[in-house]
Amino acid sequence: MSSSSSTSLSSPADGSSSPSSPLSALQQLKTELLYKSGKAVFEHCLGLSKLEDVSSLADNMIVVCFDLESWARDHSKLTEIGISTFDSRDMRALEAPGMHGEE
Repeated sequence: MSSSSSTSLSSPADGSSSPSSPLSALQQLKTELLYKSGKAVFEHCLGLSKLEDVSSLADNMIVVCFDLESWARDHSKLTEIGISTFDSRDMRALEAPGMHGEE
């Protein structure tokens, strides 16, 4: 898909289609990723594989994970909230890392 030629179609209340403004690069990527599995996207972020037919913005994704822990005797009470990020661009510095990241 070429980002310069993509447009989205909106459907007015009367059911007709009319062209709207071109998709932004981020909207384009979001649309492209809808057709990829979560596993494939995650492997791309980790540098384990390369996604086909997606914008180069996919090479700059950041994964954000949330981890919530609750009290064992009352799950309605949160005891811990964890947030972590993984920037896929950090993996590019490791051209051919060994098993434990050594060179």
